[in-house]
Amino acid sequence: MDEGRDRSLLARMVVRPRPEAEAAAPATPARALRIALTRAAERAVGLTTTALGVSDDTLPLADLLARIEEGWLLLRMEGTGEPGLFALCPGFLSAVSEMQMRGRISESEPDRRPPTTADAALAEPLVRAFLSELALAAEGTPLDGWASGRVASGRFTDLRAAGMALPETDFRTVSLSAWLGAGDRQGQILLALPLPPRPSGIPDPAERAAAWSVALHDNVLGAQAVLEAVLHRMRLPLGVVQRFEVGQNLPLPGVRLGAIRLEGPGREVVARGRLGQSCGLRAVRIEAEAPPQMGEARLKVGVNRG
Repeated sequence: MDEGRDRSLLARMVVRPRPEAEAAAPATPARALRIALTRAAERAVGLTTTALGVSDDTLPLADLLARIEEGWLLLRMEGTGEPGLFALCPGFLSAVSEMQMRGRISESEPDRRPPTTADAALAEPLVRAFLSELALAAEGTPLDGWASGRVASGRFTDLRAAGMALPETDFRTVSLSAWLGAGDRQGQILLALPLPPRPSGIPDPAERAAAWSVALHDNVLGAQAVLEAVLHRMRLPLGVVQRFEVGQNLPLPGVRLGAIRLEGPGREVVARGRLGQSCGLRAVRIEAEAPPQMGEARLKVGVNRG
């Protein structure tokens, strides 16, 4: 048994859920689309279908058209706002036509041919029924009201004509594949509607993310950094410290005014400088570290008197 017949057999083994089971299942966009397609095909043209796969994407116009192959029936969807697109693959279109012309579909798909205006007229009852069923099944889901008011209004002759007529924007695109009730017959439909324009004053998500990044950068760089200018550190016994007196001198062996360390948290040295004055105040002038220098080393050579 080849792969196509395997899929066909699996599709026929799928048990369509009873109405009470459908009512108990949670409402999701994918479930609403499957129910809408199954009921619409049965009600509009008497075609028994089993949904096999559902996708729900946001696509720019170029990617939308790239998803559709030549030979599909392309219907213009009119309604509120810019036009959209309803597309049927040749396999689905031929099944719809056969059901209306002959009352049944054959086990194998007929030879493909370019879609015609007559095919568009035969497909419109399915499109109307699908939109009607989707409006009911999608209640309470993100698709609620999504396609309301849309109707099929003629067809595009090809993908180029569709690309010229559709707006250059992003489209919410749903696609369903289905077994068509006989043999290895499978088909696919696609509905794409332009996303509504973003209300003025609401930034694009990418712009908002960029602004947040800039604000974070500015706030981090504007945060206070506590530094300590360290001339010298020493360890003394507590008894010596308790005997300190006003005016007492503390010897600082090896300390130079040009060897000030600026230390951050954890005593990490972030810079070195020289102690001085600025506008009458004590100040530290940051200086570049002197490069390491090589000096002469004296080696003690022992004499072996053995």
